[in-house]
Amino acid sequence: MGSLCASTRFNFCRTSSGVEIDFILKKGRHTVAVEAKASKSPEVGKGFKQAMKDLQITEAWIAAPVDEVYPYGDNTKVGPPHEILKRLQEH
Repeated sequence: MGSLCASTRFNFCRTSSGVEIDFILKKGRHTVAVEAKASKSPEVGKGFKQAMKDLQITEAWIAAPVDEVYPYGDNTKVGPPHEILKRLQEH
């Protein structure tokens, strides 16, 4: 994670209405939303998608205790944290 941290800004977002994104990672012009979930069948609500739209974020990950990466709707994937970090380092 060292090279990711050196070149990436980490933030979070929470609106006054309670909508939140756990992590917003910005590396150069590339911005990724990451939501952390404890469930092996994670879900995100409409608020997460609305926050992505409002912030103009086009890629998202849901970090969960799963074995493999799989798609979760438009521009969103579910994956184990180590795999997400590996893929983010490739950007």
